[in-house]
Amino acid sequence: MRKSVRLFLCGTGLACVFPVNAIAADAQIPQAKYRPPDDVTMIELRGTSEAGGLTGRFTMIVDLHSGRYVAQRDYGIYSEATGFDGQLGWKRDRSGASHFLNSDPARAITATEAWLFRRGWCEGENGATRVESRPDEKDGKVTEAVWNVTPKDGIPVLLRFEKANGLLHQSEVSLWSSRLVRHYSDWREIDGVLIPFAEKDEYPEDESVELIKIESAKVNLQNVDAKIFKRPPNIHDSAIN
Repeated sequence: MRKSVRLFLCGTGLACVFPVNAIAADAQIPQAKYRPPDDVTMIELRGTSEAGGLTGRFTMIVDLHSGRYVAQRDYGIYSEATGFDGQLGWKRDRSGASHFLNSDPARAITATEAWLFRRGWCEGENGATRVESRPDEKDGKVTEAVWNVTPKDGIPVLLRFEKANGLLHQSEVSLWSSRLVRHYSDWREIDGVLIPFAEKDEYPEDESVELIKIESAKVNLQNVDAKIFKRPPNIHDSAIN
């Protein structure tokens, strides 16, 4: 079960982006004025993934307007991919087989993921999304402003922002057998947008960790084919046109 959860959740928080002046230290969750510029639509991240004693290549493309994404990991001895086509999440396992994540729990997880990718916290509390302020927390020397958010049709997610600089420090969701805590760091500005170039995805109860390090980021990719977000066909799939 843990491996299947990793396939469609690990690493996907890297595309959570803020404009350079984003501040969460005030007593309100960042809203519309903290969105990246409207003309920022796509982002591509390339780097490495370390998990289970293996190190491989990591590539991710995200549609920042809809939350569609495709993330690929290639460890040499096997590769895998996950994505969201705008309707359903999907995964391709190391055997090359792919399938949709269309159970009710998987749909709820995907809804929250898409909300994160389109920076849903900028929308504020709108009736469909429930937002609750929590007491500040401490993580070592870092003081965090904490918000519990439940997107429409999604699962709750805890967002922890550093009060000193307003950057997203952690996000946390509760899964079937463990929590998934994403730690964001090494924020850099790319074309007016801040991107975390390092992420640690941690399952505390399972003692499982993935480290993602971004080496390059491109904003506003040109000529991106929407087909890249679709579930890859299985080897013996066929279609009638």
